[in-house]
Amino acid sequence: MKQSESEITAHPGARLNQTVIRTFEHQASIDHLAMRHGRYLGAVKRQTFVSASRTLIMQGARAATSWPSSGVPAGCSGGTIASGS
Repeated sequence: MKQSESEITAHPGARLNQTVIRTFEHQASIDHLAMRHGRYLGAVKRQTFVSASRTLIMQGARAATSWPSSGVPAGCSGGTIASGS
């Protein structure tokens, strides 16, 4: 016995089945978006870490190169501290 589509959709359980099928389809879309969001978030965190590390390294390098150019601190001679007498 073949039933037409209209007879199948007229059945009360058919609407429920369609709702369930649509729900699963939407869930698959949501899962896909959640996966993409996770990848994107990971990339953002990685880029933030790299940028922060680069900034800290550059600040350290800048501090290391600027101190010798400011001259030898008073009382220091050749890396030793003068006794003052």
